[in-house]
Amino acid sequence: MRGVSILVAVLSVTACTTWPSSHGDETNPTVTYRYYGDLYGTQFDEVSEEADNYCDVEFGKRSHLQDADDNGDDNLAVFECI
Repeated sequence: MRGVSILVAVLSVTACTTWPSSHGDETNPTVTYRYYGDLYGTQFDEVSEEADNYCDVEFGKRSHLQDADDNGDDNLAVFECI
């Protein structure tokens, strides 16, 4: 029984411990667009331009494609503002 009490105490302390985040842990904002047609077709060009505008206006940054994925009927493109 004493072993269980010690384990609970250790887990409680661990759960309450916070680690300071370093600057490298911060993430850049992202924006995701859903579009149709070819994965890298005309609509991809349009959402890329929209991402550029969004990142510039909202954050003063440029967009960078993180991922483009074909989900069957539609596509998703995730851009990071860097």
